[in-house]
Amino acid sequence: MADSTKDYRTEYHRAASAVTRSYAEANNPDAKMNGGRGFILTHTSPSAGNDQLPGMWTDDTDSTWAGFSGQDLVRAAALNTKTSAGFWCGDTGGYGIGTANPTDELYIRWLEYSSFTPCQEIFGSKSVGSRFPWRYSAQAQTIAKQYLALRYRLLPFRYSNAQIAYHETPVKYPVTFIGTSQILVGSGQSQFLVQPVTTQGATSVNVQLPAGSQWIHYWTGTAYPGGATATVAAPIDQEPVFVKAGSIIPMGPAIQWVDQLPADPLTVDVYPAGATSYSLYEDDGMSQGYLGGAYSTTKISADDTAGGVVVSIDPQVTAKYAYSGQLCARGYVLKINLQPAAPAAVTRDGQAVPASSAATFGTDSEGWYYDAAAKTVWVKFHLSSDVGTKVSF
Repeated sequence: MADSTKDYRTEYHRAASAVTRSYAEANNPDAKMNGGRGFILTHTSPSAGNDQLPGMWTDDTDSTWAGFSGQDLVRAAALNTKTSAGFWCGDTGGYGIGTANPTDELYIRWLEYSSFTPCQEIFGSKSVGSRFPWRYSAQAQTIAKQYLALRYRLLPFRYSNAQIAYHETPVKYPVTFIGTSQILVGSGQSQFLVQPVTTQGATSVNVQLPAGSQWIHYWTGTAYPGGATATVAAPIDQEPVFVKAGSIIPMGPAIQWVDQLPADPLTVDVYPAGATSYSLYEDDGMSQGYLGGAYSTTKISADDTAGGVVVSIDPQVTAKYAYSGQLCARGYVLKINLQPAAPAAVTRDGQAVPASSAATFGTDSEGWYYDAAAKTVWVKFHLSSDVGTKVSF
């Protein structure tokens, strides 16, 4: 009986996916040739093969601090299994079972956390109303804009991480938990560590940093040793977020919805630490053409083992055929962190890159400058999508 129940759940989840695929195909011209994609949050119950089927959510949660930490996070932490889902979310701010709306503080902290989860849902019960930011204070709206803008800028990174669940074996989920109180966004050499703030009134938190590498505070640039516990400030607009040393994080332009603009220029946020690499994955984002090879990958590498820094862009010959929206060329903006001094010069493929400045960098077609306050080297250039390049200093 148990096995038949699991089979029923699997087929139910599969049917929901098929229905939404059919709708996508019927309503999207780019998907008609190769079939549409389906996705819907259909279930909370585990069944075989759920990691290849629609996502899950953490069920109805109380709009309280206990609902945040004891329900939403605990349930989400249990979802990273093959019988659960690689893609999941919870109700930001809580569903509101038997409770009123969350306070502004709780709403902000919940939204800061959910901005890094695989999916993000802003939803509440009919009895208490929606969870849209404009129903909360001006401060809450400002902070919501900050984190939602970051989530959209991170779309190239998050999308590349998401594809691993379907293209690579063994599966690496785009977001995983450490216990029930921290999440890792990404896998391997490029990761964010996010520490949700789940205590009312907290202005600092203790963060246990994973061993094996340094961790860079995303907001301040301070480096912390792995394996240590760090006490870090956590003002209301600053959820503790760390980047693993060696990470390469591709980011798109500022957008307000998916596909508003192509990922051009692509900002590559680099935290050099040894020799590391990251594979940027791209497809049309709509059809099932990727199953037949309509996608492209670009390997981005960083190496500081020889004393300087070398960042390489290496297009991979993976696409069997072109896809809608594929870029023939794009601009690159390298943001190379953790540089204590300005380089004497920057070269690209052996040729000097012209010096720029903070004031002119945005309009220059090519150039570099050093931000002494942030200890960051910025480099900008334009590149055909089928051509590699190497930036050195």
